[in-house]
Amino acid sequence: MLVNSNKTLTPIGQVKRCTGCGVVKCVSLFYKSKLGKFDRASKCSDCTIKYTREYRKENQAALNAKQRKYYEENRSAVKVMQRKYCKENQDIIKAQKRKYYKENQAALNAKQRKYRKENQAALNAKQRKYRKENQDVIKARQRKYRKENQDVIKVQQRKYCDELHDNYVSYLLKIETKGIDFEITPEMIELKRLQVTLKRLKKEIK
Repeated sequence: MLVNSNKTLTPIGQVKRCTGCGVVKCVSLFYKSKLGKFDRASKCSDCTIKYTREYRKENQAALNAKQRKYYEENRSAVKVMQRKYCKENQDIIKAQKRKYYKENQAALNAKQRKYRKENQAALNAKQRKYRKENQDVIKARQRKYRKENQDVIKVQQRKYCDELHDNYVSYLLKIETKGIDFEITPEMIELKRLQVTLKRLKKEIK
């Protein structure tokens, strides 16, 4: 059976040679392009992807500069376009984020720990400022969450207590220094964790 394509009669299942890898492949394995034979690109999809990756890697600085320039010149239009895309593709974006987090969980956690350690003072100051300016909102949100998640909270609290999680140890430090506004550092958390561990061991021995 013949079909009319690119002003020539070509059989269904037409093939063409890729100018990248040199392999003869079905035209369905080539991206569409009005400039190529049978309205297909000269390189197969695999070669096109490989070429694009290599080009981006070799020209990363120039591409980043070009993107920044475009963004600065079209900031309003870009934001409108981004909001529209996010609104229309919420499920896809959430699925992509979950997939990325699952595949890169260890690296992301390590990156977050490193960032918190290097910016502890700034983060604590930011949190104190936010809590001071939004006390009523925070309290209302906390009450609502506690009311709706009592069982979950109890399980989580027990786990944090047993494992001496950073949040639990920080809570103990805050209780001991009630009324004193100070910065809780990672070193203080480690010392307090060691103190609690020793107390628990002494209790088990007795």
